[in-house]
Amino acid sequence: MSQAARPKTQAIVIDEVFPHVPEVIWAAMTSGALMGRWLMAPKGFAPVVGNRFTFQTNPAGEWDGTIHCEVLEVVANERLSYAWRGGHEGNEG
Repeated sequence: MSQAARPKTQAIVIDEVFPHVPEVIWAAMTSGALMGRWLMAPKGFAPVVGNRFTFQTNPAGEWDGTIHCEVLEVVANERLSYAWRGGHEGNEG
């Protein structure tokens, strides 16, 4: 597939079975404090469709390290979907 024909976005889907009740998993996925223990602490996160929030990591090249996110779908105890974008077009790789 040529570079021009590739879609600009791609979905990442992870199916995993955890030995916990859905409410425990949901709490880990929707609590900023708990998210920060396994990913990064979000700033401004709320499990509400349309909510915009950020993650902050180390800057790289011309990128300031900010990951911009938006909540796309929320189905309590079943599905949390959010999109993110980061980086700088001037960086290679």
